[in-house]
Amino acid sequence: MHSLVLSFDLAFMIFLAVFAVLLIASIVFHLKCRVPFVPTPRRVIDMMIDQAKLRDGQLVYDLGAGDGRVLSLAKRRCPGIRAIGYEGAIGVWMFGKLRTWLFGGGVEMRRKNFLTVDLSGADVIFLYLCIDALKLLVPKLQRELKPGTRVISHAFRLPGLQPDFTREVPMLLNGRTKVHVYEWK
Repeated sequence: MHSLVLSFDLAFMIFLAVFAVLLIASIVFHLKCRVPFVPTPRRVIDMMIDQAKLRDGQLVYDLGAGDGRVLSLAKRRCPGIRAIGYEGAIGVWMFGKLRTWLFGGGVEMRRKNFLTVDLSGADVIFLYLCIDALKLLVPKLQRELKPGTRVISHAFRLPGLQPDFTREVPMLLNGRTKVHVYEWK
């Protein structure tokens, strides 16, 4: 019995050490990239999905997917989409991978820098990125996206581009936020 308790204690300590390393690695990643992990509120996710006008067979990306909630809810609403999330921070990615495995049903979470991914097949792209990241992303979108691709951005407009329309989302405590919708021409 004593060795079983010791084994459990050792396993728990290893788990805590791995968790701490991943947490520190994620914090360093976010500080280096200046992209914090801020979960998207459910009301905003619902508005983003409404504005995406999802249809079966579409390829849907979430760039900086965080915990994968946006894609999990999109997939729940339209099970026929192919949903792929990209997240660079290892700890957040692992959390998103676990979360989508437990609750997401068919969402792929990839640990990769979305600036290196070919986006040309996308039908819909969800974003909740800071201005610095969007400045880097816009030229890539302009090069790669096909006409008709919908880009849905929470809070921040794509620098240098006019959204096709913007929707305000009332928040419980924080006033209002916006969802900007772009349809690629």
